[in-house]
Amino acid sequence: MDIYIGIDIGTTNSKALVYDGEGNLVKDFFCHTEYKTVGGLKFFDVKAIDVFVDSIEEQASKIGTVRSVGFSSIGESTIPVDEKGRVLFNAPLWSEVPITANEEERRIITASNSFMTTGICQNGLLALDKILWMRRNYPETRRAKWYLPFSSYEVFRKTGLAVWDYSQALRSNAFLVHKRIWNTELLDKFGLHVFGALAPMGTACGEKHGIIYGLGGHDHITGLYSIYSMLHENHPSFFYESMGTSAVLALLMGNGEQNYPQLATYNPIEGSFLPGFRDNEFGLTRSFRRFGELNSFWMRLGGREEDHTAYAALAEEMESRPYKQLSLMVECDSDFIRGNSQDGVLNFYHVNPSADVVDYMRSIYLYLAVGAHALEDVLRKVVGISESIPYVAGGAVTRDALFMTLRATALGHDIQCLRNKEISALGGVYVGMHAAGATNAIKALSTTLLRGGVSYHPDPKYESWIADAKEQYEALKRSIDGRRI
Repeated sequence: MDIYIGIDIGTTNSKALVYDGEGNLVKDFFCHTEYKTVGGLKFFDVKAIDVFVDSIEEQASKIGTVRSVGFSSIGESTIPVDEKGRVLFNAPLWSEVPITANEEERRIITASNSFMTTGICQNGLLALDKILWMRRNYPETRRAKWYLPFSSYEVFRKTGLAVWDYSQALRSNAFLVHKRIWNTELLDKFGLHVFGALAPMGTACGEKHGIIYGLGGHDHITGLYSIYSMLHENHPSFFYESMGTSAVLALLMGNGEQNYPQLATYNPIEGSFLPGFRDNEFGLTRSFRRFGELNSFWMRLGGREEDHTAYAALAEEMESRPYKQLSLMVECDSDFIRGNSQDGVLNFYHVNPSADVVDYMRSIYLYLAVGAHALEDVLRKVVGISESIPYVAGGAVTRDALFMTLRATALGHDIQCLRNKEISALGGVYVGMHAAGATNAIKALSTTLLRGGVSYHPDPKYESWIADAKEQYEALKRSIDGRRI
């Protein structure tokens, strides 16, 4: 039996999926991502992650013949590797704010980079910022020939090919997004060589022991690649929302950016412009970093477990209570009100002290539903599309029927969800299949996944909830914007 592996190296957990050529899930794996602390700062434990990857391959090989492996991983965190392939230092955690460029380095970067050259907002946490910090604080990293994100490093470890896909390059702060090349002029100013070759996601990067290794990329965008693999032949343009610790809404457009002159003014508060998976494609994203934290915060505060059973019970309580008004309102970093503030702010307004966790969580659900509509509306306006296109969502929260139905009601259209919640690892499966040229396996997997999914539809009984929440948030935004002026 031929089998195909997808591995996702995440911030909190690492996951792997194993599928056969008929589209059946054969095995899945899970482990906590390990760290080491140096000087009070967190770094990924590269050796521990290597052990996880190797153990997956070993265990899968006992099930069948491994034809391909593809990876997805967090962005921004890179591993310095010397010319003999030795790891010189562990990769810093992507969210460690102190690991960044100094003032002089930042001045040089800012003078060379803008959103229109890099396709991404400057936040001090991108790969180049971290690489410069490592070179200043740990001189041994200056011997690096390559700096590689995990999705590239694991391929390099197996095949010796050092290559980045475009989605990881986007997170580097040294990538000219419209030309799809490294910004060598900027790198020269820091005495740096290019971090590796560049290639589209799904590129075959060689083989070892008969296993073909495919080039994956940034976790959210590798998840987008799985939806692209299923839909692009019939739907060249679509939305995909990846919902986890953070949430990213991506719009993939199946025709060239030259057809959209208004992109010249696209400079989102929080989001990116990215190359597509083929030459004549591009994508736009908007991000919301505090997505998962809002739900878990109120569940913990209310003394409830954070599992599917607890959320299902909570939903029943919400629906059994008549809706009167929001019990609190939220403004936080990267949302549709504040945008990317870079300070992690989380503010609550108009809190009803007589409410309980059920009322508060319903208000959070409505805040996130209204936010989904606002973010989709922004992306639609940039490319000027009003027609209906598929909207697919992934993540554990898609099992929460009330949450997803409120979201669909706010959006005013269906949301299609896959039963497989590990969409980034699934993207890794597709990456490997594409690299191996396994056309029949790709079709079988796509058919199985689309047939086994669930769709959530707008529900008229929640329209009054959504309408009230939209009105209240429009008023809150006007009030906050007025104070900022």
